[in-house]
Amino acid sequence: MFKRYDDVCAKLASRLNVWQWWLMAIVLWVVSQQTMGWLNGLYAASQFPVSFFVGQTTFNAAELKSYYAVLLELGTLDKFIGVQLADYVYMATVLASLFVAMVAVYRILPNITWLKKIGWFMVLLSPAAAGFDALENLISFILLANPLTFSDWLVYPYSSLAVAKFGAYAVTYLWAILALLSCAIVWPYVLIKQKIGRVATV
Repeated sequence: MFKRYDDVCAKLASRLNVWQWWLMAIVLWVVSQQTMGWLNGLYAASQFPVSFFVGQTTFNAAELKSYYAVLLELGTLDKFIGVQLADYVYMATVLASLFVAMVAVYRILPNITWLKKIGWFMVLLSPAAAGFDALENLISFILLANPLTFSDWLVYPYSSLAVAKFGAYAVTYLWAILALLSCAIVWPYVLIKQKIGRVATV
């Protein structure tokens, strides 16, 4: 199954040239940012008492129930459920954005075996954040069905998936930064070495 996934990603990654991948990466990043702004607006309208990060990584059932109690008191629980549904749209844009960005980064990496291996691993890993987010949202619907009486143990897989999601985002973005810095450092050395090699053979 993993081999098939790897093959599909490899076929996709080889279809366009590097500049087309970078153009798509920029366009999709803008789309994902616009979608995030829309989602943040919906979240603010629901009047959830804390941020996404705090609410999702609490690991404390009583604390999470207290947040839901605020929504029930304000009459905005339905709006918050709408946020969870809208989040799937954001997930789709993030999945596409991160995958395309990781392929774009991979395509410009110098042909150094270990660096290419890391780059390809990040291409395969890039959909993970959206996957964790999707699973986390599924559990949130179970919690919201009984916001004050859900089983306390459900907060552990819920918050664990949230931590995994945020971790996957962090690793992906950190890799993109490090990879671009590596390219800025390594590519001049590679080009100079190639030039010296050509001069030596003349």
